[in-house]
Amino acid sequence: MTRPRAEQRYAAAAAELEALVSLPIDNTPPRAGRRLRAFLDARGAPDASMQGVVVAGTVGKGSTAACLAAILQACGERVGLFTGPHLVRYPERIRVNGRTMPLGEWARRVPDLLEAASHLAERPSLLEVQAVMALEWFAESGVRWAVMEAGVGGHRDHTMGLDPEVTVLTRIDLDHTHLLGTTVAEIAEEKCGAIRGGVSTVSASQAADAEVVVTRRADAAGAVLWLAGRDYVVSNVRTSASGTRFDYRCPPLDRTWKGLRVPLAGAHQAENAAAAVTAALRIWAHGRVLLSEAKVRRGLSRVRLPGRLERLAGPPDVVLDGAHQPAGARALRAALDEVYGGRDVFLVLGVLGDKDRDGIARELVGRATRVWFTMPPWVERAGDADELRAWARRTADGGPWSAEPDWWRALADAREAAACVAGAVVVVTGSLYLVGAARAALMADRNLRARQKPPRPTRRRGLAKPSDGTSRESHRRNA
Repeated sequence: MTRPRAEQRYAAAAAELEALVSLPIDNTPPRAGRRLRAFLDARGAPDASMQGVVVAGTVGKGSTAACLAAILQACGERVGLFTGPHLVRYPERIRVNGRTMPLGEWARRVPDLLEAASHLAERPSLLEVQAVMALEWFAESGVRWAVMEAGVGGHRDHTMGLDPEVTVLTRIDLDHTHLLGTTVAEIAEEKCGAIRGGVSTVSASQAADAEVVVTRRADAAGAVLWLAGRDYVVSNVRTSASGTRFDYRCPPLDRTWKGLRVPLAGAHQAENAAAAVTAALRIWAHGRVLLSEAKVRRGLSRVRLPGRLERLAGPPDVVLDGAHQPAGARALRAALDEVYGGRDVFLVLGVLGDKDRDGIARELVGRATRVWFTMPPWVERAGDADELRAWARRTADGGPWSAEPDWWRALADAREAAACVAGAVVVVTGSLYLVGAARAALMADRNLRARQKPPRPTRRRGLAKPSDGTSRESHRRNA
């Protein structure tokens, strides 16, 4: 199949899949899990051929899942990884041993899955269809371990239809407050629905009120809990633009490993990687894999996760981070201080209208030399220009700012301004959809420049506006 033909088939399949978003769906617990289970059983239960790990929580799910998948792969296992949302295209969510599902393969499967879904007693969501696709492809690819990132998590999540070997809870914080609750403790009660009786649960470091809930719910469920700070310890964290090092200790299993390194920037990535290491150790303790310190080191060293404090070298340097809730923005702010301390930050901030825009802005705007408030490329959820200007005026914190609805123009302006300040860095954040669109445009521009001999002068710092097709690809929905 030629590349243009594959792109056309992908676009048609994505549009067909996204029609599900406009239809109402009932996620009252435990309906999502029951829907996924019914769909999987109707497809021959592809998940029965593999072991599973579910990664739930609020922040760091994608990083933790990627770290665990890489460790298991280094142990010689064939590993499927399902994460979300994607940066540019849906197949990015589905990987086997690091290989992304081919575009044409993804497009070929959508019509068949939607036809099958139409015969179910209850229509599945877009995310549930994608999870079934992932597990079918994993089964056909001979996957032994499936690492599945949860969506909203807990009782309301589709992953409740799975029977994992281990459950991982990343840090719990405020997100989906319209659905899960308005305090961290309330959200923890919901997220802890992911804890299953008799299943080992690994929890990252939690705020005190969340930790109380996690401990209580694990005890009530009869789950074996491995808690950061109690059962395993992270210390001596050092981070740079190229990655993060940390020391790891797990006294119950008599493991002390110094100087573990993951090529993801930010001290919070030590916490995510340590949760993945502990989950791998629990799998090893169950006799399921052959694990060693060398395999842990090799696995962590191979983790790749675009759009998470990813640096594209300049000048000016551009940092891409998909922080889309206050907790993620707080981690980004800390990482900017750790890695880029003393450097001017030109911030391109675009947040979907149904997210906590003010909370995210409060964490980041004060660190910026100048802010460009913009709209992620998803029209239905981005709001309008009047809302954008009102948000900018409300949260600009007295510093210089612009409200530019066109994300491409905001990025081009920020790069041009940063190019005039020695050492300045452009930070694009607030939405993975914005990060995906910006990354595609920047990578295309980088490839174009590499082919030009000599490079041709441009009016701005070289950012060519993407075609309508590229822009549309960047806003595919996560539902």
